[in-house]
Amino acid sequence: MGLQPGDRIGERYRIEQLLGEGGMGAVYSAIDEKTSTPVAIKIVKPEFAESEITQARFAREARVATRLHHARIARVSDAGQDATTPFLVMELLLGKTLGDVLRERDTLSVDETLSIAEGILEGLAYAHAQGIVHRDLKPDNVFLVDEKAAGDAVKLLDFGISKLIETPEGTRPIVLTKKDAVLGTPYYLAPEQARVVSDLDGRADIFSLGALLFECLAGRPPFVGKSYEVIIARICTQDVPPLDSLDLGVPNDVAEWISRALLRDRDARYASARAMLDASPAKHSASTVSTKAEDRPSAPPVRPSYVPASNGHPSLPVPNQPPRIALLATGSFVVGVLLVLAYILLSARR
Repeated sequence: MGLQPGDRIGERYRIEQLLGEGGMGAVYSAIDEKTSTPVAIKIVKPEFAESEITQARFAREARVATRLHHARIARVSDAGQDATTPFLVMELLLGKTLGDVLRERDTLSVDETLSIAEGILEGLAYAHAQGIVHRDLKPDNVFLVDEKAAGDAVKLLDFGISKLIETPEGTRPIVLTKKDAVLGTPYYLAPEQARVVSDLDGRADIFSLGALLFECLAGRPPFVGKSYEVIIARICTQDVPPLDSLDLGVPNDVAEWISRALLRDRDARYASARAMLDASPAKHSASTVSTKAEDRPSAPPVRPSYVPASNGHPSLPVPNQPPRIALLATGSFVVGVLLVLAYILLSARR
């Protein structure tokens, strides 16, 4: 059973209501009784709270988040453990995640997409400068304050599986996963992340951002499939089709900017979040192509589903395809027509 209104955690925080929950944790609104300030409290669910791996990941998120002080990153003000329940105290944000907005609208305009990208890149550039790679950048980890689809509304969330590129001298990094474990949401994984390379750096976040921006404009991630394995295989072996080749009305300069972020060879991508931000089409001459979402040709979106399948993996959709029976019927009809024509020609020759 979760926390109830009126419950206290960490002695000073009074729970108000449940804001949302995931597989392993939940987020509540609360009041800091010491300062009378509204806050958000993130906790680990009781059934996972005693796991050493979960506790280590939560401790890492607390350690990383408290190091980050930037307008584009959700602020963490406190962390602790109440009995056996680890918790984080964050600023209370009002609005929606980018994931929520995309599930409602399917696509965003080019202007909105570029503005959100600017906000994300500002946050990433700061985090990377602190030696931190996010590793799980996706629409649900980008919060839009007051539901504004704009860069100044962006707050990056959830550094729970982030990688500390450098650890303080005299300390040892925490090993949180088994060897060759893949961390992150498959739709947005960089190829090197899917291959579990040991020297992961900020360019993995650049690829994830490219996949996120692709989805904002196309209504689906660059790669979809029936399972984690299929998606990862496609990410590692296939090139992402340029957005300007999909008849979506995306300006060439915007499509090229996003395509470079999605190159499989990380050395060919932008060298840093700052470099990608400086190259943004929004900072250069405006395109003559309409950037409004309603003015661009629409494409049927393939929105990812995260419902667990019987094999324990999420059930991941594939693009709409004609039913196999319909294809067989069409083929049979064509064969029949050809046979009739052949019979008529033979009869005519007689």
